Amino acid sequence: MRRHGLNLEALRGEGWRTGRPTQATVTDLLSSSGELALTRRELLTLAGMAAVALPPFEKTLAPALLGPVEYVAGPKRAAFRLRGRDRWVIDPRRFAGNPRLSIHKTDNYVRLELKGARYPGTQLPADMVCELRRGLSGWRMRMRMALGGFRGEVPLESWLAGVKRCRARVRLKGESCQVGERARLTLSGDAEAEFHPDWRLEIKGEGVGRLTGFDEVLVSDTVALCMPERGTPSLMKDPPARRTAVIIGRGGHEWRLEGGLPSPRHGKVVADAQAFDEIRLEVGEGARGSGRAALLAYSAAGSGRLRCLFGGRGANGDGDGAFEMVLRNPRFAVAVEPAGEQAALVSDFDDEAGWLHAEGDSLQLGGAPDCPPFEVVAYDGQVRRMRCEPALLKVSVPLPDAVTEPTPVAPGTRIALVTAGMRLAQVQPPPVVRPAPQPRRPTIRRPTDTQTQPTQPTTPAQPPAGAVQVRPGRPTVVRLPSPTITVI
Repeated sequence: MRRHGLNLEALRGEGWRTGRPTQATVTDLLSSSGELALTRRELLTLAGMAAVALPPFEKTLAPALLGPVEYVAGPKRAAFRLRGRDRWVIDPRRFAGNPRLSIHKTDNYVRLELKGARYPGTQLPADMVCELRRGLSGWRMRMRMALGGFRGEVPLESWLAGVKRCRARVRLKGESCQVGERARLTLSGDAEAEFHPDWRLEIKGEGVGRLTGFDEVLVSDTVALCMPERGTPSLMKDPPARRTAVIIGRGGHEWRLEGGLPSPRHGKVVADAQAFDEIRLEVGEGARGSGRAALLAYSAAGSGRLRCLFGGRGANGDGDGAFEMVLRNPRFAVAVEPAGEQAALVSDFDDEAGWLHAEGDSLQLGGAPDCPPFEVVAYDGQVRRMRCEPALLKVSVPLPDAVTEPTPVAPGTRIALVTAGMRLAQVQPPPVVRPAPQPRRPTIRRPTDTQTQPTQPTTPAQPPAGAVQVRPGRPTVVRLPSPTITVI
């Protein structure tokens, strides 16, 4: 069975941050270069004026600048436009289940009903009824949704422009979103909900979301549902076309995820209750209904911290060979598929440096702009790959009858800590670019009568235990003999 797995490239960079949709504002509309394209047969122009309370900058704008709203109806979809750009699209093909869209319209009234729909990859209902009525100040929208009994009313033009919010009280009765066999998010209780034109539904209420599947239940007061557009970066590699993303926030609660984090061999990752402050669930299904799911826990502001401990006796000098690395901006992701589960922990090295001590030698390791992130990947609970290449900042080597100071190392130098069973750590300096050698004409020499003696193969010299050899233009080799640390 094929395994798709996680989109590790997105986790290593900033691609994982782009999955969260943003709401268009009046400023975006006014800067749009789109033009209105009206067709008498297809368009119903809703030329109302937006008499609303605008945000500070937008209070100086004339209401007419919002422009007319265009309603475009086709056999399989309906769309509302401002300044020639789609702002709210009702397309049954984006939903799962058996979605059907029915439309009824007159000169002063439009009714749209979506039935048999659910959010892809979940059992959450997406049925809704939208009624539009023309008034003296424009068109007014009344929205009813099956999820939570949502009932909201708002001026249409202002809502499409992002100026007014469509809010309502909801009551959730245990609706849930399953992430394979790994986790389950349950929604329950009374809350305030807000519906946006990009189909994002934000729910706020005390303990409204409860995520199980970790060391303890993770409680959230905020839940946001959305349906990413096709082509939007995903947590999953080769994601399904129809997906639902659910984002929950930690707020003032404590989240303990340490037990689920993959740790390197002969090491341990330690996380406190504030290391992660948001979790993104991503679920989807293909054309045949096959489901896939992924989960990402992260620090939204990048301020979360982890500690990675290596060695058996203490950290940061407490015991020869023991070592501690501080990691920042952690991203913990899990992909759940029929073929199995893949987990990955990706973090950046913190600027706070740590010292690795072995047989008297000391290496100061930390973060640098050119360092690849720390990465541990596991399949079905077994760690298969690790990458740990912090920057080598300083080296301290003891000399007989002398007092030595730590020596700075050239920027761009890294030390790669390798997996269990290997005793050498290879320092990696930045590559040196040299011009290609010019081809030389071969010379013909007459053979001599000297008998050729076979030569014995030479073995590269290894430095003595605890020694550091530094040679200009060559990688430095560090041998760490202490059995208390497997040089990762």
